[in-house]
This record gives sequence, structure tokens and C-alpha cells, in this order.
Amino acid sequence: MKEINKDISIRKLLKKVTKIKTIKFELCNYWDGDLCAIGLCQDDKVLYISSYNYINQEELKYDFFLEKQINHEKYLEIEKGEKLSFFEMIEKIKEIFDNKIKFKKLEKEINDILANWDPIGVTKPLSYDEYKSYIPQIIRNSKSLKLLKEFLIKLEKDLLGIEINQENLDYINKITQQIYYICNKL
Repeated sequence: MKEINKDISIRKLLKKVTKIKTIKFELCNYWDGDLCAIGLCQDDKVLYISSYNYINQEELKYDFFLEKQINHEKYLEIEKGEKLSFFEMIEKIKEIFDNKIKFKKLEKEINDILANWDPIGVTKPLSYDEYKSYIPQIIRNSKSLKLLKEFLIKLEKDLLGIEINQENLDYINKITQQIYYICNKL
């Protein structure tokens, strides 16, 4: 990474995170006059980081806020935090930009939903292993509610051999919404 005109607190943070191979982002530095702030971008997400409030303190801290771009003029604030230590800020950057960590978290959340659904009734803790093999297909079908719902109906009916009734369909509608939300929230 080329040297940028920023405070050591920002340069040190960037030096650390750019060494982590699974983290992918671009610098979107909109504040040339603010040496204690930087923007990191990935797809439609922008993470603003500032050390300005803590620059004269013994222990360096960071503030951040994360936005999602709605259109070319509008952003939605997703999360913000204050007074994060250097290592807490690194972990937050990993959580936001590390695709490997995001995928593992997504897999776990979907698996929890499937284990609670447990359409064939194997019960916990076995249900946590029973449906794992369907997670990649669920993620692939999560781009639209319609595709996801169709896949979950197919899963229950064709792959698990369960007859679809209104109660099953109501539950499929519920988990379709849950899974769609977690797959598309960021």
C-alpha cells in the first residue's frame, strides 16, 4: 500500500488490516484535510473511521460508523461505535470486510434457523448437523424471496419427502423471510 497523508493512528490501522489476506476493501478517502479519518469501501458499504477524539490521549481509540449506499446520493446508517481500542477496531473491520468470517456467520445463522425448523423431527442437537448440506443451495437461492421460498418448498417436499400442508407452508413463509433478511442485510 502506498503511503498516505494521514495521522500515524490511521496509517498503523491500515498497515495492520492490509496484511490480512481475506479482507478486501478500497480506500475512499474523502477528507484530505482530516488527517485522523479514513473511509473504507466494499461494494455498497462505507466504513468511516476516526481517531480524532482520542489523538491526545495515552491509549488510542477509534470511532466508526458504517453506512450502506441506497443510491448514488443516499446512504443508510447501519451501525456505529465509539471508543474502540486498536484491536477492537481491527476486529470490527474483519467482521465487516472479511468474507470468510461473514460467510461462517451467515452459515451459522442459517443453520440455527434450519435446526429450529427441523421438518423431519430429528431434534436438537442432531438437527444442527442434519440440514447443513442444504446451506450452500439456500444461499444461492437467497437473492429473491420467490426463489428462496420455492427452494425451501422443494427441500421439504422433494428432498425430505414431506407433504406440504398449510402449517408447513406458513412456517416456510416465516423462515423464508428470516433467511432472506440475514442473507441480504449487508
